Amino acid sequence: MAGVNKAIERRGGKYAAKLHSAMKEKLSTGPNLSADEKAEGMVSGLVSSASQLIEKGIGGVMLLRELWFNPQGFDKHLEKRIAINHVKNAEDFARKTFDVLDSADRVTVALPRQEGGMTTGMMRLTSGEWVVLLAENGKIITSYQFEPGKDTFVERHTRLGDDINVYDIPEETRRILERLFGHAGLLGR
Repeated sequence: MAGVNKAIERRGGKYAAKLHSAMKEKLSTGPNLSADEKAEGMVSGLVSSASQLIEKGIGGVMLLRELWFNPQGFDKHLEKRIAINHVKNAEDFARKTFDVLDSADRVTVALPRQEGGMTTGMMRLTSGEWVVLLAENGKIITSYQFEPGKDTFVERHTRLGDDINVYDIPEETRRILERLFGHAGLLGR
């Protein structure tokens, strides 16, 4: 754990390491977390995973692949985005995904009412049309261009009866996301 905190601290600062430690402790208390705590856990998991990978020198498309919930499904998902002309190539896909992550100011969380359902969080560029969905552990479930006329994340989960909560990402955490996913630190590796 100490090695993980040191890696997070080097890339994201002391606040990122404290965030990660605090969330590890909260998550160990069990499933009775509030929506905000679950959102914090998603963001903390993302920060932790990205920090560790970046510390190992992994960036760009490889970083995105490693942050993917199912790394084996990453290439299939990428091929789909290219085939429907949402992205030009893998680098374009990584750039669009990282643009959302480095500029997100909130996470919309869907808490399933059905037992065994997975809590998911959505990050979306306020001014853009690109969406990134996170799993409870902060791994990326999907990244896609929103298509007008299709159900939004909120509409789909509301129809399913899930509870929807919006979590504002604290300014300090937003700065960490900017450092981790900003273009200067990732795409040139």
